[in-house]
Amino acid sequence: MRLSLSATALLLFATSVAAKAEPAPAATAPIASITVPHAYAGYSEPEIADCQTKTPLMRECVVPAMTAGRYLIEVVADATASAADATQTLQIRLGGAQCVGSNPAPFKGAAGLHLGCQVTFLTDGPIVVSAIYAVQHGTPDPKGPRMVFHRLPWNGIVQAQGLGFKARSAPPSPSQ
Repeated sequence: MRLSLSATALLLFATSVAAKAEPAPAATAPIASITVPHAYAGYSEPEIADCQTKTPLMRECVVPAMTAGRYLIEVVADATASAADATQTLQIRLGGAQCVGSNPAPFKGAAGLHLGCQVTFLTDGPIVVSAIYAVQHGTPDPKGPRMVFHRLPWNGIVQAQGLGFKARSAPPSPSQ
């Protein structure tokens, strides 16, 4: 069967319209996975619960050797003020390096601080995570800081860091 040029164009147009009219298959959301990527074979993303309160001002948890995983660490510490100029600070340290810390916060009565640190571990040896609380003119809760590790699913990103640049009138060309 031989079609004229206009009949062929009409047939192609009708075919493309019909193809656009069909609904696209629904996109499925990726399933969150706690499992470690294949590149980290031999490592795991364990629950971290080996924690000890050293003093009412310090709690330490040990991340086991061969851990690879993303975690949200939450720390809460409480105290009761004993004078009008009471202050409190809290920090989360990872193997000696500070992840996050608070500025001295004035407080009255019973009050507390709550901090979080999101971290990706890839370690052959254990790492000590410390919650360090300081109180001036107040009494810390004798139970000390409380620290909880929440396992997070892998998102395929090893590291990302935002950068700010001075405003420009035009973006740089690829060759600059």
